Amino acid sequence: MDAPLEEQRSAFGLTVPDERVLPRAYQEEYERDFSGHEQDFLMAAREHGLDSAVVADLRDAGIRMAIEAEGRPVTEQTWADMERKFKGRLSTSEFTILKSWWNRSIEKT
Repeated sequence: MDAPLEEQRSAFGLTVPDERVLPRAYQEEYERDFSGHEQDFLMAAREHGLDSAVVADLRDAGIRMAIEAEGRPVTEQTWADMERKFKGRLSTSEFTILKSWWNRSIEKT
């Protein structure tokens, strides 16, 4: 499904990331240059049947993780922290898929 980002967000009860996730100074740049990654993520989340609460938390954590990485690859320690944070909410295989998607889609750019 190649729906616009707003529709993808709506399917999970999401809106534009708020300031606790994405500082206002970055919002325009995010919407212009990086929101396509969010759209791809939301499409993949629907394909994998993830629930709205997990998707919202993953999206927000991913945005914060990308900001903290400042254009560098995410460290293995950061991935370990993420895996602990989502333990019991994502299976090991789902987390592996997520990490692979991130490496292929986010870090390649």
